[in-house]
Amino acid sequence: MSSSSKVGSSQICFRLNSRSENVSNVRRMYPSENLAPDLYDGDNEVTGLPDECRVGPSYFPPGNVGSCQLLQIDRTINVTVWREQCLNRLAASAESVDAIVLELAEIVSQLGFEYCSYVLRIPLSVSKPVVIWSSTYPAHWLDHYFANKYLDIDPIIQRVTHDSSPLIWADTAVDSRPDFWEDARSHGIRHGWALATHGACMTTGMLSLARSSQAVTQAELADTEMKLVWLSHVVHGLIGSVELKKLMPGPATELTAREREVLRWSAAGKTVGEIGAILGISERTVTFHITGTLVKLNVVNKTQAVSKALILDLLS
Repeated sequence: MSSSSKVGSSQICFRLNSRSENVSNVRRMYPSENLAPDLYDGDNEVTGLPDECRVGPSYFPPGNVGSCQLLQIDRTINVTVWREQCLNRLAASAESVDAIVLELAEIVSQLGFEYCSYVLRIPLSVSKPVVIWSSTYPAHWLDHYFANKYLDIDPIIQRVTHDSSPLIWADTAVDSRPDFWEDARSHGIRHGWALATHGACMTTGMLSLARSSQAVTQAELADTEMKLVWLSHVVHGLIGSVELKKLMPGPATELTAREREVLRWSAAGKTVGEIGAILGISERTVTFHITGTLVKLNVVNKTQAVSKALILDLLS
């Protein structure tokens, strides 16, 4: 199911439980060595570890490696394998935000969470940012959530967006919005974890996980939180790539070198006359190039053109 509705000044694209048949390999954009430690050299030996902890035919001198060290090596290798598997699964769904979130929901279910949602905010317009929201939360809760405009007062969103640390929450929190927490509890949303992330083109994302029973404990997070943080950043990158690709100018509308130059000087506060003098062209030619950027970027004035070009990193 997919729907779109206005919430405040933002355009909300809301998706629930839909899957795309298109599969694309985006591993080239997110190579595993950038997302997890590269533990192996060409001979499949563990690298980056003290000599006495290396794994290989010549690195097991009797008595030099204790059981704790071996356990740590084993755990590191297991985490690396887990990351590789998750990356393969998520990348296979990277043509669709819905498919990414559905795959993510299956992954986090193995980490103890029933529900999963991801929100991505793209500030192409300061007054009207694009907000993409895909979720596997119960439909009855989502209907109630948007009908009561909880997006504007959600205490989880308000706290996460002002704090770079993960948030552990429970429906017993009564420091703010007791009506919200009571409604969440009645819909089976009782305990959860959330984290905000920041990415390319000034995008902001938030991963929110929840379950209907059992508080999220520090002992549990000692084993899972590093995985959850890693998933948050990977999903931000994948979803950001999917959505920004739709907003980037296509080959037929790509900015020319001169158009980028004119916009760079416009961003520096130069007038049409000043830009013409700097570039050695007429004001009419400057205006021609500016008009071309308005059409290609689908905006109505030079200020919007500069803002969108900067956000999409088109001026570098």
